[in-house]
Amino acid sequence: YEYYAGTHFNRNQTWWPMVGPFLDYLARCQSMLQQGRFVADVLYYHGDWAPNIVEPKHVPADLGFGYDYDVCNAEVLLTRVSVKDGMIVLPDGMNYRLLVLPGTPRIPVEIAEKIRELVRDGATIVGPKPQQDPGLRDFPRCDEAVRAIAAEVWGDCDGKKKTEHKFGRGRIVWGRTARELLAAEKVGPDFQYDVHAGSLDFVHRSTAAAEIYFVVNRNNRAAHVACAFRVTDKQPELWNPVTGTTRPLPNFTTEANATTVSLDFAPHQSWFVIFRQPALPANAAA
Repeated sequence: YEYYAGTHFNRNQTWWPMVGPFLDYLARCQSMLQQGRFVADVLYYHGDWAPNIVEPKHVPADLGFGYDYDVCNAEVLLTRVSVKDGMIVLPDGMNYRLLVLPGTPRIPVEIAEKIRELVRDGATIVGPKPQQDPGLRDFPRCDEAVRAIAAEVWGDCDGKKKTEHKFGRGRIVWGRTARELLAAEKVGPDFQYDVHAGSLDFVHRSTAAAEIYFVVNRNNRAAHVACAFRVTDKQPELWNPVTGTTRPLPNFTTEANATTVSLDFAPHQSWFVIFRQPALPANAAA
């Protein structure tokens, strides 16, 4: 398949006899990254305007590196999102700690009504107080309805002197970042490393039996990096997607909410770090 700058993928290519190991690598990565569910702490509602293009994976300014996120549109928010035990959940089992709204005072009436429902049921939602509907359907009553819901749900929250308002079993937050809220709830980053070592990235999948982290060195140079994973009481294992080999990582430290291991990366190398067996007590930090 090719698209603009793509390439034909067939046995007529000169590199076809050499592509086997690369395809094995892709197959191993796909096998691991289709297991379980993606782990994300934040769900971003991306708005209702057009064009409405979601950026490729990046580090949101209000979240910072170490936490991951999902993005949803109006259809998902209205038809699939609910609240359970204070978590924002989807029918397939995905769950998030926060829902973040776009930085705009314009929200459709039906979205405002859904926000009221979610906060009432126990959700934490981050975003500015809406003032009007972006459309003209049922104008001006649509704007009046948005302001009435905002007055009820946001209350006296102004994003400056008052940054939080409780409503029902949940709360609205305006003027604090998603990262600040997660830190206040003592939810540390899912993945951390010494940024002086270069640029790493990660994906975390969770199954009933294991926590699966895919970690990649994005630099064209080797790196020795201490990596911290938001997992405790489990033995880390290193899995090489190029060769398919696995081995335990005996040298690690476990603190209150993270396990730290040192990894050696070749240029652009990737590893899977898997947690599935109970950790040996001797490795736990005092």
